[in-house]
Amino acid sequence: MARVIWGAPGERFYESGLDRGVLYPSVGPGVPWNGLVSVQEVASGGEPTGFYVDGVKYSNTASTEEFEATLEAYSCPLEFGLCDGTISISNGLFLGHQPRRSFGLAYRSQIGNDLDDSNQGYKIHLIYNALAKPTDRTHKSFNDSVEPSIFSWGITTTPPTIYGFRPTAHFMIDTRMADSTRLSDIENILYGSAESTARLPTPAELLEMFAGLVALNIVVVGDGSYIAEGTTVTLLSPGYFAIDHPSVVDNGDGSFAILDTLISFVALDVVVDGDGSFTAEGTAVDLMDQDTFAVDDPNVIDNGDGSFTIQ
Repeated sequence: MARVIWGAPGERFYESGLDRGVLYPSVGPGVPWNGLVSVQEVASGGEPTGFYVDGVKYSNTASTEEFEATLEAYSCPLEFGLCDGTISISNGLFLGHQPRRSFGLAYRSQIGNDLDDSNQGYKIHLIYNALAKPTDRTHKSFNDSVEPSIFSWGITTTPPTIYGFRPTAHFMIDTRMADSTRLSDIENILYGSAESTARLPTPAELLEMFAGLVALNIVVVGDGSYIAEGTTVTLLSPGYFAIDHPSVVDNGDGSFAILDTLISFVALDVVVDGDGSFTAEGTAVDLMDQDTFAVDDPNVIDNGDGSFTIQ
C-alpha cells in the first residue's frame, strides 16, 4: 500500500492547442480544414433531476447528454458550403440559405506536462453526424489595419448507436494509451494514405480496431461464415468472455454442440467477466440443420468450459 502523492514530477498534465482539422462531407473524401481557429465543446443536457418519496430524496438522475460545439475559423473548405447551406450553381454563382447537409469532423488537441511541455502526446477528437447552425456575420469597412474576419458556426449532432454503450457523437483517442500500430492504422484512415483517401471510420470500426475489444466471427459448420453483427464486446483485464446458452455445449476445441437439434437458430448471449452480461444483439446464427458451430478468431483461445481468453 502507498500513500497518495500530489504533484509528482511528470504527472501534471494539461491540454492545449488545436490542429489537423479535417472535414468529412456526407459525400466524398475528407479534406483539410485550413484556418480552423477553435472548437468550443458545449455541455448540453446532463441536468440532474431529483425524485422524492415521503419527503426524502430517493434518486438523483441525470438527463441524456448531447454533444454540441461552436466552431471558429478564418476560412472553411469549399466542401463545407453544402454543410453551411451554400450551393454552387455554376461559374462562381452561389445560392445561400439552402438545406444544410450533415458532416463529420476531426481535430487534435496537444497534451503536455510539467516536464515535457506539449510533447506528451495528443488527443484526436472525432465528431459524427454534425449539423451546422446559422450564426450572425458582420462585414466591416476597411481601416488603417487589416482585421481578418472570424467565421463561426454552432453545431449540433445526432449520436450514432453504439452497442453496449449510450449513443454518442464524440469520440476521443488518447495517444498516450493507444497502441502505436492501431494509431497508425486509424490515422491512415482519417488523413488518407498512398492506398486510400481520407474518411471518417464508423464507430463499429473504431471499437474493433482498439485493444480491449473483440468482434466475434461465428462460423457455421457446413455453411461458410456468418459475421455476427453487433457482437463487439468490452473486455476487462484480463480479457475473458463466455458464451452462455442452455442448448450449447462447449467441445473444447473452439466448436460447440447444440443439444436441441430441432432448433434452426441459436442466439448467443455473451457474458463479460466482472461486468455482468452483454446480450449481443443481432447474433442469431442460422445452423442450417447442422448441430455444430465454431467461434473463429485468431486472438481467441477456447478454455473448454464455455469461456474464452483473449490473447
